[in-house]
Amino acid sequence: MKVNKLLLVLMVALLMGALLAGCFNTKPAEIDNTPKVLKVLGYEWSVNELGQLFEVSRDNVTIELIDLEKLRRDKEKELQEESGNDPNRPYYNIDMYEIIKEAMTGPNPPDVVYLDQSTLPKLADEGLLSPLDTFITKDKFDIDKIAPAVREGIQDLGNGTLYALAPTYYSSALFYNKNIFDSRSLSYPTDGMTWDQAFNLARDLSYEENGQKKYGFSFGWGDFYNQISTYSQPLGITIFDEDYTTLTVNTPEMERIWSTLLELNKAEVIAPVYDWEKNQEPGKYKPYDENDFIAGRAAMQVASYHEIRRIVEALSGAGYWGNDAVMPEPFEWDVVTIPVHEEAPGVGGNTWINNMMGINVSAENPDLAWQYISFINGERVAKVLAKKNYELPARSDFAQAPDGLNINIAAFTALKPAPYNPDGDLYKKFPNGNIWEIHDLNYRMAEAVQKGEKTVKEALDEYQTKGQEILDRLNKQLEDGTLGEGGPDFGIPRMPIDEAPVDAMPVEEPTEDESSDDEDSDTGTGNEG
Repeated sequence: MKVNKLLLVLMVALLMGALLAGCFNTKPAEIDNTPKVLKVLGYEWSVNELGQLFEVSRDNVTIELIDLEKLRRDKEKELQEESGNDPNRPYYNIDMYEIIKEAMTGPNPPDVVYLDQSTLPKLADEGLLSPLDTFITKDKFDIDKIAPAVREGIQDLGNGTLYALAPTYYSSALFYNKNIFDSRSLSYPTDGMTWDQAFNLARDLSYEENGQKKYGFSFGWGDFYNQISTYSQPLGITIFDEDYTTLTVNTPEMERIWSTLLELNKAEVIAPVYDWEKNQEPGKYKPYDENDFIAGRAAMQVASYHEIRRIVEALSGAGYWGNDAVMPEPFEWDVVTIPVHEEAPGVGGNTWINNMMGINVSAENPDLAWQYISFINGERVAKVLAKKNYELPARSDFAQAPDGLNINIAAFTALKPAPYNPDGDLYKKFPNGNIWEIHDLNYRMAEAVQKGEKTVKEALDEYQTKGQEILDRLNKQLEDGTLGEGGPDFGIPRMPIDEAPVDAMPVEEPTEDESSDDEDSDTGTGNEG
């Protein structure tokens, strides 16, 4: 995976500047300056970006990367050879958790381990991670400076124990148009508002003006499938059992969720899918018109932190789209926390914690591992990470509104993430199965409800019946050894491991728009889905 080299150079340069200015002061007397090697297990692009920041501050420490992607490729190559190098082999069930566990308990154990929401709970349950409490207390690390969204979210993954820290995260909030509220003489939304309160407020903000429809609420995407996902995510609803043999979707809770959103769509309280043919006029390009909030059609909209830059660009006219472009009318706006469910207070949604890092219980250098983690999650690095415009530093004292805006930035930091949902791990059991069929069925049933082609009960019953049939078939194929024959590549022979491009890694990194944020001017754009 390629590292954003320009970003890395900038970050290192900023830290070097801080060193020269005395920001780092002198090294504490208790730090041993003898040469040391810190072994870090993670993906190259992530470890390189953050690890080199640590190395530049500790000239006696060398970081040895244990690359997860290389371990994965080595495992796949091993399975390929066991199959007799069959060029039409199915995708193998590469369990990354087992690879991580094997590396942590092997003869060359890492000191620091990069984690995600699926691996941290399992490693903690098996006693393979060291709790950070002792290190935090001994070092007097100010854990209260870490945003609740991050601190409490990671603690929940460890059943109440903090096993990791993370320097950055993505978060969302509820954006609102002050002008629309003022025009209707209504009070602005508030932090901690429930979904019912938000929807009731949205009803009073849905009206027609000069032939133009105004909506009280927008989920960013108009399709019913994504509305359901955003609304239900904080509830932690799972539709599969632990073994992925049983699907359960036609429940009273699911029917209530779908029915609640359907009623709001029918009442035209929630903005629908954008109609390009209807809204784009010949000869007049409206570059931001598909965004209900920026276009002034929606009084409130759920959107991510990095959407702020796009709003600023659109309303200030900073971007040039040609002489015929129709730009949105400027308006005053602010943000509050995403609405919460009464049965899940304090839990938001659309939040992702990046680069969680913990200490291997078998670490040869646990103290050095903590120095690495505390440094990456300390205020010095936070000062640098705060300059990014697509994610937030985990330290609340450095979370700031981009472009000098005076907005309620705390709205992005106050709520903890939705609980980890194991439904997303379905692909791990069926790595080459057509699991997309279940998701496609879900989407089609939601679309049929939104269009009025099916009732909620009819859609959920069909989703239940056909979805279970798909799941039964996947389990039967897995048992018979026929799972994925032909594969998602539709029978095209796979490239041998040694010839596969290095860039073909199954890990996430910033999108092209996000990666370019640090290279663009302050008028660059974000992209909210």
